[in-house]
Order: sequence, then C-alpha cells, then structure tokens
Amino acid sequence: MGDEMTRIFDGAFGTYFAEIGGDCLPCEAANLSAPESVRAVHREYRAAGADCLLTNTFAANPDVFPNADELSAVIRAGYALAREESAGARVFASIGPIAGDGEYARVAFYFLSAGADAFMFETLPDLTGIAEAARQIKSVRPDATVSVSFAVGPDGTSRTGADFRQLVLAAADCPHVDIVGLNCVCGPTHMLKMAPALAGVRKPLCLRPNAGYSAARGGATGFTQNADYFAARLAELAALPVMKNGYVGGCCGTTPAHIRGVVRAIAAGAGSPGWRRTGRVRAPGAARLPSKPIAVELDPPSDADISPLISGANRLKACGATTITLSDSPLARSRADSFLTAVKLKAETSMDVLPHITCRDRNLNAVRGAVLGASFFGVNKVLCVTGDPSSFADARNLRDVYHFSSADMIRFVGELNAGALSRRPVTIGAALNVNAANFDAELRRAKRKADGGATMFFTQPIFSERGAANLRAAKEELGVMIFAGIMPVAGYRNALFLANEVPGIEIPDRLIASLEGLSRDAALDISLAYAAETVAECCDDASGFYLMTPIRRVDLIEGLIGRCFDV
Repeated sequence: MGDEMTRIFDGAFGTYFAEIGGDCLPCEAANLSAPESVRAVHREYRAAGADCLLTNTFAANPDVFPNADELSAVIRAGYALAREESAGARVFASIGPIAGDGEYARVAFYFLSAGADAFMFETLPDLTGIAEAARQIKSVRPDATVSVSFAVGPDGTSRTGADFRQLVLAAADCPHVDIVGLNCVCGPTHMLKMAPALAGVRKPLCLRPNAGYSAARGGATGFTQNADYFAARLAELAALPVMKNGYVGGCCGTTPAHIRGVVRAIAAGAGSPGWRRTGRVRAPGAARLPSKPIAVELDPPSDADISPLISGANRLKACGATTITLSDSPLARSRADSFLTAVKLKAETSMDVLPHITCRDRNLNAVRGAVLGASFFGVNKVLCVTGDPSSFADARNLRDVYHFSSADMIRFVGELNAGALSRRPVTIGAALNVNAANFDAELRRAKRKADGGATMFFTQPIFSERGAANLRAAKEELGVMIFAGIMPVAGYRNALFLANEVPGIEIPDRLIASLEGLSRDAALDISLAYAAETVAECCDDASGFYLMTPIRRVDLIEGLIGRCFDV
C-alpha cells in the first residue's frame, strides 16, 4: 500500500495564523515581533502528529523584505522557532515564489547559514531559477534534502500555463532535487484526480492540497470547515501506489485539526474513511408544478470553443428554460468574459441572458464600461456579486480588486439607470445566501441591495428545511422577485465535493448517505427526486427558480425541468 511509509507535513501557517487572531502582515514578520505566537502554531502541528514542519518563511524574500538585514533576521528566526518546537520532526525551509530567478539561491543561502538541511520550494508556477538554487544548496551541503512543489489549478495548469505532469517530471529530472510534487490552489478531490498521472515519476512525491476553495466572508477570506472529510481524502491519496514512500500534508485553509485527522485516517487505513455516513433516505418525488420563470446557470468556456455552451443553451431552451445566467470566472478560475459571452449567446439562441459581474475583477470604470457596452446589444440584465477570491498562490501576480461591495456596485448601476442608461435601463439582480449562519444579517444586506436598485434575488442552492424557511422570510421582508436556487448533485462524490470543498453549499448528510455506493442511474434518480421535492417545497415562496448545472451536466437540468414543471 502507498501509505506504509507515508510522511505527513503540517498544514497551512498563514491562513491558520490569521484564523486564530494573528495580526502581523505579512505573517513572516511575526518571527521577530511575535515569536511565541509562531512557536504555538508549530507546537500545535507537531502535537497533531506532523512528521515534517515548514518554517514560517513562505514570503520571506527580497520582494517582501527588501532590507537584507531584516530578511536575514526573519529567516534565521523562522528557522530557529520551527527547530525549537520540532520535537524530532524534520524542519523544511519554506521558500515561496520569488520574482527574481537568482533570488532563490540568495534566500537559500540565508537558510544554510542558519543550519537548514531541508528545503521546500513551494507554490511554484514553473521551474525557473529552481534547478540552479538546488545545485548551489547541494554544493554547500551535499546531504541536504531539496523538495520542489508546484501550484496548479483544477485544470492541471499553473498560472504560466504549464502542465502539472510536465512540471513534476522536469523537476524530477533535476539531479539536485530529491522530492517533487504539488501544493495549493485546488482541494483534495482535484489532487486525487491528478495523482495517478504522476505514475512513473522516479522520485518521492509530496502532495499538499488546500482544504478546498476559499470564499470572502465579512471582509475576510475563509474556507469550509471540513477536517474529517479532508483527512479521509488524504488517506485515500496516501494509499495510492504512486504515493509509496511519499509525503502528504495540507496547504491553505488547513489547520492542526485537519492534520490530526490525516494522521488518524492513515493509521486506520483508507478503507474506513471518517466521512462515511449511515442511513439511507430517499426523498419522494414531487408533483408537477405550474410554470414559473426558470433561470439556468452555465459557465462561459475556458477556451475558444463556445459551441458546447450554445448547444447546452439550446437544449435548455427546448425543455423550458427562460434565461441563461453566465458566471463571471467562478471560483476565481479565468473563463471567457461573461458579458461578451452573453452577447454571443443571445445572438445565437435568442434567449434571455443574465451575465454575472463581480467586485473581484473590476473597478467602477470597468463596471460602467461593461454594462454600457452590453446594453448596445440588448443585454439588459446583470447579476452583481462579490466574487470568489483568488487563491493565495495567485496573490502575487493576480490582485483582486474588491474596491467596493456588491451593494455598492448595485447602487452604482442603479445610478447609471437614472443617468447614462436612462433610455435603456438594466434590470439588476443580486445574490442571497439563504444558508448564512446569521440570516438576519444577510437579510439586512439584502435590504440595502434592494434599496440600491436590485429588483430580483438569486439564492444559494437550497438543500435543507432551514434554507427553505429563510427563503420564506426573505419573501416577506424584501417584497421583490426571488429565484430559489436548486442544484441537483451529480452523484456521491460530487455531493461530497460540494459539501466539503465549496463554501456556501450545505448538503444534508442524509442526502449524501442516500447516494453512496449507487450506480450512476440510481444516483441520478435519487438526486433528481430530492431536487424536485425541494422545488415543490419552495414553489409558493419563489418567484422563479435558479437551476445550477453541476459539472456541465445539462442532462440533469433537463431531467429536473421535465419532472417538475408543466412547460
């Protein structure tokens, strides 16, 4: 089995440090200003069972600390603090991406001077500058261990467009590199899919996924709390043949709880993962309902081929969908522009279109330009949303805008309606999170959006009675059109992924359990029956329905519309 000699790295330092109240920016500065806080984090990860600790030095480089003396002090302190709390664990010098190729060797030299004998070049977009740095490390300390880890997205490419397998193979070919692998950006599900493709790599692998996707919450970035699920998926990862003598661990969003779970799950064996549920519950089917407006969310293409999107939209039109909504680079993974895609789709299908627009990528000038330009082509609706934040791995080269909130954007577009767009006013949509832990606060935000000009709201996917009850409360409070979000899941794995790696989606354990071990057709039947029951439960309170397409499965939406509506 692959997990017989698996070594376990710790989890994230920066995101966990912020979660527990660390207020140093960057967190590496805490090596000098708050050393006890840094010690405490290392101590927690070691107590959780981590065999390998990374120093709190990911961004300790000349880009962030231009003063050489300060940089040296941060690195020396970071290495000393990790060593002092290691209790026998191997300490790896963490070195993140740096702009200047030659700076990798300079930073490595500071670590060598501090006594480091293990190095982790992590979250890299490519191999530029790394081979030379590894050579110089080995020239000074031949017994040093050098690990190289790349950050790639769910599609397997880094931000420079390089393929994950080619990157890892190239690193493995470097004579001075000892361990190769991947970290950050995507969660455990995507890492599990990529790992088998690394068979044949001749050096030990180190795979450290994020907890999942991040989301903006109250002005901060957060992750779904999913320690048990993460641990089970890491145990599956460790058990793969390709991971024999390998390393696993966590990146952004992971905590000591995640690592403690990983240690236990691997010790127990991947055959008995801790996220398995008990009890099967099949929701009854729903009666057919009177026709209501049906908006279906699709993603613009990630390449230059729009034909699958047009084909899917035509299929949805034929079965009764009235509007296609187009996401704006969901999960911060770049796709074709939502407004340009909407213009093309409207021209090709004659369907009503609703492009999303995020605060993440545009300032007010860009918002104005997009809305005005789209109006020339008859695209007269827009859904204003905050937008998922970019990953921490992309932060240096892809800076989120977030100059204003979604409520501010709505008010701005409302002002355009009264001025530049007075002849062609646009209908403004807004998001409503019926799964919010504090729904009273969410309703107050929604009222501000309605006061700013939003006349229709689209909810997060509703899976629970609480979500349906919050929809009812919103209807009574807001007095505007509300489209109830419905997402049929594509199967057991898809349900697990959505519930544990995508923020804002709450799927009941009973639904997940009801899908386990079923064939594709049987799982599809249960998923559609559950979604249809949710449609029936929300019908009296919803002005229309907002159907979200999982993993491009247009057939699921066709099936749901066919079950539920007289169209």
